[in-house]
Amino acid sequence: YESESGSNYHWTTAYQYPVSRQFSISASWMSAWALSGTARDAYDRYPNAAGQLTDSLNALYSSRYRLRNITNAAAATLMFSGKKYKARLGGEFRHLAQQGIGLSAVQERSFKNLVPAAHVALSLSRQSVLNIAYTAQLMQPDMNKIRPLLNNADPMNIVIGNPQLTQSLAHNTHAGYSYTTANGARSLQASGSLSVIRKAISLEQYTDAEGRRTSRYYNQDGNYTTNVSLDYEQSLGNHIRCSAGPSAGFSRTITRINKETSTALSPLFGFRTALQYNKDTLLNIRLDAAASTVATRSALHAGQRARAQSFSGTMNIQYRFPQGRLSLGSACSWNYLRGSLGSGNSFVVWNVSVQREMNKEQSLVLKLYVYDLLNRSKGYLAYNEQNIQREERFISLQRFFLLGLIWHFTKR
Repeated sequence: YESESGSNYHWTTAYQYPVSRQFSISASWMSAWALSGTARDAYDRYPNAAGQLTDSLNALYSSRYRLRNITNAAAATLMFSGKKYKARLGGEFRHLAQQGIGLSAVQERSFKNLVPAAHVALSLSRQSVLNIAYTAQLMQPDMNKIRPLLNNADPMNIVIGNPQLTQSLAHNTHAGYSYTTANGARSLQASGSLSVIRKAISLEQYTDAEGRRTSRYYNQDGNYTTNVSLDYEQSLGNHIRCSAGPSAGFSRTITRINKETSTALSPLFGFRTALQYNKDTLLNIRLDAAASTVATRSALHAGQRARAQSFSGTMNIQYRFPQGRLSLGSACSWNYLRGSLGSGNSFVVWNVSVQREMNKEQSLVLKLYVYDLLNRSKGYLAYNEQNIQREERFISLQRFFLLGLIWHFTKR
């Protein structure tokens, strides 16, 4: 038996002062308090003198734990604005006081961090803009990762908290370029990002001879992720607009498996395309398609690559009858997932709707919605991570009907 409780408050104040037309300063203060707790009772069953099974409290896996976090942060930002550029430069000083209270010990910790941020937007022309940004992001481990307790809710997968776990800090950089023609008929978007994580919260695992897996969180350096993408959009006549673009990424994740370091290298490639047709305000058709593949190599795979592919497509149609207040909607999606362990799974979900506006203001709408008209939805997931390769099949919600009365408070 396990129960959890928690309470928190958050207070923020901010002030901005315009020094001149091109320069301004902003400052803010944040204070937060959070208390979370968990109580867990584990029982074993043993036969008594009469031969009947009775519950006996297992002290090793039973626990009481509370975690209190008090956070104070002061931030300041300088903002510049000119004809060809806009810039922001700032930082935040954050202090976290943490107290963990168990049955036999009280642990107190304190973290002080300076978190910088910067952003520059350059207008290369009237139609093109270049953005460059840097942010630092703190990630705090939650109570389940910190509490120094054994959790055997699944006896074959035991999780141990780590009270020495510290915050992780991600250094994120981003660059983007956008270009749009004066009439808006064409546009180009390009972006790239890099995230390097210091003291990343990773998971070490050990599997014994009987197949029991023990997991414990720890801090690990050397993890990073990078992504690039390109998107081009073009108008074809007055009613058709299409777009397409590739994407790519690469990540490095370091973990520990059976007391040995495992480095997983994962390249990712993808492509998306879209086509949209609009006829006045009566008909709207949009087609989308996307494909991606990732191949992970680590010590766990013994020189082989664990692969996962996904393909998806959607078609959305909205039609409003010129006479009357009746509208029809159709949304059809196709999904294909494939992991390293099986042959994959494919399914189609088609949703339809009929709605009628009940008044001239269009504020009251009666809508009939049908989810999964063909009754083909499937529950399927494929995991391909550095430590885990698995596929899940589960019962998912299939065809149902929903009748609703909708009121719009804003004017339409």
